[in-house]
Amino acid sequence: MLVLYYRWYPEFALAVVVFILVWGGVVPNSLWRYTMVLYPAWIALARALEQRDSMRLALFGALGLLGGFAMHAWALDFLVTI
Repeated sequence: MLVLYYRWYPEFALAVVVFILVWGGVVPNSLWRYTMVLYPAWIALARALEQRDSMRLALFGALGLLGGFAMHAWALDFLVTI
C-alpha cells in the first residue's frame, strides 16, 4: 500500500497484474521467486525506510538471514515449499 501512498499508480497496476498472473497460474511452482520481482513494492519500502537507520539495518539483517537459509537449503538440496 506504500505504492498508493506515494501515488505511484502505474507501478501499483504493474505489481497487481504481475501478482495476479503469477498466483492465478495453474502450476504454482516457485511463486515466491516470481513475486519478489514486484519492484515497486521494494522501491516504496526503501523510500519509507530512508530516514530510519535502525529499521533499515533490522530489515537488512532479516532478509540476509532469510537469503542465507534459502541458499543453505538450495546447496544441500533440501525441499522447501511455500
